[in-house]
Amino acid sequence: MKNIIKLTLVSIILAMGCSEPIDLKVGLTDPKVVIDGYISDQFKAQKVILSFSSTFFGTGNNIFVPLPIRFASVKVTDDLSNEYVFTHFEKGIYLSQPFKAEDGRMYKLTVEVEGEIFESSFEALPENSNQIATVDIEFVSRNVTNDKGKIVEEEGVQAFATMDKTTNEDHFIWAVNHHFAVQTSSVLCYAKDFDLNEVVIVKDTEANGNEGLPYKVNLSFNVPSYKTNIDFAIDATLLTVNEKAFDYWQNIKDQIDRTGGLFDANSNSIKGNVVNISSDNIPLGFFGVYREVENYYFYNQTDLPIEQNVFSCPGQCLNCESIPSDYASDVKPSWWR
Repeated sequence: MKNIIKLTLVSIILAMGCSEPIDLKVGLTDPKVVIDGYISDQFKAQKVILSFSSTFFGTGNNIFVPLPIRFASVKVTDDLSNEYVFTHFEKGIYLSQPFKAEDGRMYKLTVEVEGEIFESSFEALPENSNQIATVDIEFVSRNVTNDKGKIVEEEGVQAFATMDKTTNEDHFIWAVNHHFAVQTSSVLCYAKDFDLNEVVIVKDTEANGNEGLPYKVNLSFNVPSYKTNIDFAIDATLLTVNEKAFDYWQNIKDQIDRTGGLFDANSNSIKGNVVNISSDNIPLGFFGVYREVENYYFYNQTDLPIEQNVFSCPGQCLNCESIPSDYASDVKPSWWR
């Protein structure tokens, strides 16, 4: 038996990129420090994102983005007193020098913002589930509600993962982002789409003799556009998390279902594992130590059962900077096919 939860959050505690504009109902009157981040068993620059919860500015159409915190002290300390310092990169994103979480070690996050000190509990890597998952796509039709409130049919690409039931009660999180290649008038650019902040939570309970039986988890949906002309990449990261992290995200999902917003007045009732050791100003967020596996799936419109038109780039895509995206560069990512 499995429990699958799908939600979209204001800033991805899984730290898959900077915050993406998202339509939220904001109810808090005083800004709360939001601490989003995790470290993994992969040797890389680890990432923590800091922002204020209710200091939002509008971008039109009732879309809000959080105010990033750019001047903070951030570090991770293990139970042997080794320290890993994070420095500000951009938009409230703090990066470390490459390191990885080790089995048998405990880690805590410490953040100092405007004279206040926030600390997480000590966390360790969860047991290795040995989960083997694959990512694939299928072209589907679905019913959606348009801007006029009418139900219409929409065709597009459904990305999904195939996972195997495990012998233990394991907890997983899928974090999904999209990337695409665009030919501008001057150069071929590789762009990262505005963060989906798409998070899919999976609880795989006792298999009861059904170990190894596969099940399907829907990840993201994409409508063919200029982004699929040349190459489109689904970046799906599978995280193995502990029960505490799973319960936290379950509570977040439940609140969004009840109120439609993450930062409503009762947000303080959702307890993460980060506390303020300086004052009563309660922070929001969660610091995790997870096992991480990257999965990539590439396709373009020649792989789809659609008329092979060349979609036009919106506006004038003269160079990488002019492409509507989180960021774009003429440097091909090392993981690109």
